Amino acid sequence: MIVRIATEKRSGAWHVTNQGDVSWYEFAREVLIAGGFDPDKVAPIKTHELQPPRPAKRPFNSVLNNSGLKNAGIDLLPDFRIPLKRLVSQLQQNERG
Repeated sequence: MIVRIATEKRSGAWHVTNQGDVSWYEFAREVLIAGGFDPDKVAPIKTHELQPPRPAKRPFNSVLNNSGLKNAGIDLLPDFRIPLKRLVSQLQQNERG
């Protein structure tokens, strides 16, 4: 993907993320699921409830958009859960030694 963007001499900022829009809460649940843990151990909270509070105001929706890739005809990355499961599995194997 990066090689194609570079060799085709495309300019600009490119947002490249795996597919699947989730909140930080939903992402945390997916991490627990991938590790074989109970996702109900995570509870959602509002940004203003964070302690300590965030130093900068956060946008309501900060999901990155892959429309540049789509418009360029570049294949999109798979759903984030696929590499997440692989990563969590590798981390668990490393922990076991």
